[in-house]
Amino acid sequence: ADHRFESEAMIERMLDELESAAGALPLLQFTASKLWELRDRGQRVLGQASYEHLGGIAGALASHADAVLASMSPSNQALARQVLERLVTPEHTRAMVSMSELRAAAKQPSEVERVVHHLANARLLVVETADEDHGATVEIIHESLIEGWPTLERWLDEHREDVEFLARLRGAAKQWRTSGYSDGLLWRGEVARAAQHWHARYRGDLAPLEDQYLQATFTLATRDTRIKRALIAGSLTFLSLLVLISTVALLSIRSAEQEATRQASIVSQQLEKLQQNERILRSQESELRDALAKAQSARRDAEESRERLEQSLYEAEEAKAAAELALAD
Repeated sequence: ADHRFESEAMIERMLDELESAAGALPLLQFTASKLWELRDRGQRVLGQASYEHLGGIAGALASHADAVLASMSPSNQALARQVLERLVTPEHTRAMVSMSELRAAAKQPSEVERVVHHLANARLLVVETADEDHGATVEIIHESLIEGWPTLERWLDEHREDVEFLARLRGAAKQWRTSGYSDGLLWRGEVARAAQHWHARYRGDLAPLEDQYLQATFTLATRDTRIKRALIAGSLTFLSLLVLISTVALLSIRSAEQEATRQASIVSQQLEKLQQNERILRSQESELRDALAKAQSARRDAEESRERLEQSLYEAEEAKAAAELALAD
């Protein structure tokens, strides 16, 4: 066509921007066709200014995406939004999703597939057919569509929480299926409660596997809650019994303490009486000892008096005898 690029650097820049594209050649063809429309017909040049006006690969793709979206019906635009949001990871990179997953997440699977192929024909998506076991996979044609398409960026911002949660849910559900639907991979605790709150307000469609995973998570959470409630009820019953037993034991202890106090009082009174009786006995013993001492002293005095009397009698008899002897003489 006897046209040229304005510089070799312009070509290198285009190739650099296409380096990470899944469908680089169709995207290059699309960008080149847009650049051709803006060519300098007089100079027969594809210029740098025209490329800048397009916004490079990303700008050309974003403008084209808006045009494609505008040509679709409102219902198909909603399906396109649903598909595109599932093709973006929480890190805002391209996600490769199977066609079967996109079909499963929609109420009208055939319509979703038709929308996907329409977007692929419009060079916004890339559909790659693998073997029969894995089926076709879908991804966004270029990273710049995520970073440089204001419409998609606005969608992602509006549903950022949903997009992030759905990405986590897809990954968790796939691991769950791979593990043979093990309960050990189901969400628990705060994560499960957050999933319940999200599911209650979410108005979009879920793939069967995602819905099964959530329902299994909710069932497990309900079961865990019942078990916890049963454990709490059992613990409360056990604690109530402990309190009752403790109360009875405390009352018994108090009763025993009162009885012990009463017995101690009785013993104290008896001990006091014994001590009083002991003092009386000691006093009586002292009096008896004094009386015994007096009696012994009186007996000694009596014996001494008897001895003196006997001596006097003896002396009297001797005097009588001497008197009689004197009379006889």
